[in-house]
Order: sequence, then C-alpha cells, then structure tokens
Amino acid sequence: MTTNALPRPIGWARFTPRPLDYWGALVGALFLIGAYQGWHPFSIVESWGFVTGAGTVWLAAQNRISSWPVGIVNAAFFIVLFYEARLFADMGLQFYFIATCIGGWYLWLRGGERNAGLVVGRAPRMAYPVLAAAFVAAVVVIAMYLTHIGGAAPVPDAAIAAGSVIASFMLMRRWIENWLVWIAVDVLSIGVYMWKDLHLTAFLYLIFLLICVSALRTWRVELRRREEVA
Repeated sequence: MTTNALPRPIGWARFTPRPLDYWGALVGALFLIGAYQGWHPFSIVESWGFVTGAGTVWLAAQNRISSWPVGIVNAAFFIVLFYEARLFADMGLQFYFIATCIGGWYLWLRGGERNAGLVVGRAPRMAYPVLAAAFVAAVVVIAMYLTHIGGAAPVPDAAIAAGSVIASFMLMRRWIENWLVWIAVDVLSIGVYMWKDLHLTAFLYLIFLLICVSALRTWRVELRRREEVA
C-alpha cells in the first residue's frame, strides 16, 4: 500500500495566520496580562502553561511545524508547575517532551524520503503490541517509584506519564492514531488536575481534549481522501 499523507507541514516561512489564530493570540495575551495584574486567581506560571499549551496543541492539529518550538516553551513552564504540585512524573515527563519536540521539529522538516519531511500515515500493526507492552511496563515501574518518593497520585500519574510518552512518540512519527492516545490521556489528566485543585490546568486539558477530537476527525478525512486517490 502506498504511503498516505496530508499536505506537508507548514514551516515558518509559509506560516499564514488565520482569523482564529488572531483571536486566540488576543485572548492569550489578555489572559497573561490578567495574571500579572491579578485579575484572576491563577498563577503566572500556570497561566503561561495554559496559553503555550493551548497554542502547541492547536498548531499541531493544524499540521504546523511551529507547534514544536512552542511546545518546548510550554514544557519549561510545566516543569515548574508540576514540581510545585509534587506531580513528579508529570514534571519529569516535560523533559521527554522537550526532547521529542526537538526530534519532531527535525523529522517534520528533514525526515522521511529524500529528507523531505515525514508525512502522516497509519501506525504499523506490529507497533500496537509493542506500545501496549511498553505502556503497562512503564506504568508499573513509574507507579512503584512515585509511591516510594511520596507522589500525590502514583498510579494515575504514572498512566498519564506513560500514555503521554507513547502519544508523543506516535505524533513525532506522524501516526494518526496518536490522537486516540492523547484523548485517553487528556480524560485522565482532567480528573487528576481537578483533584489537585489545578483547575486552570484541568480546563486546559479539556481544551486539549476538544482539539484532539477535532484533529482526529480532520486527519481521518484527509487520510481517507488520500487512500481513495491511491
């Protein structure tokens, strides 16, 4: 079967803002100003995490390479936020996100055939059992470690960490199934962050969830269209 692909990811030179991008930037700027001026109860760090996180997922859903550098900034803010909340697995996960952002940035630009950049496709069948086994093993190991160091929510935190690692790897490889994994991670994350009173972060993950559902639908339509042409 031939390789199925969406249009090439949009780089900096070809970046063309859309009306919704302007509105999102305006809302994000006002929200950050509010954090500095004390207009809402959320901390400056959590506010920056909210804005850059929403931007990262939105740009990735729109097939834009700029999602990767924005993702690096987002991970830096969440390292601080999760450390303060004692969600150590989530904190450590951000370092992995930084690494995958660097790798994804390169692969989307220079990976694939003739260094032309990776294109969107389906995960190979042999990847499913490997990723499932890796998820279970990672949850067990991480949960045991978090229990030992006094983590606030060892098992859910471990599941979020393991699921995010797998989803990030799949996104970096541009496998469409990455959105299904992200949806599951987001649902679990919302519950954990609400329990930890990180309400803004929980709301951010609700936005992530909605964007992931939309992205999955969009990528499926495009992929199906490519399959029909092939």
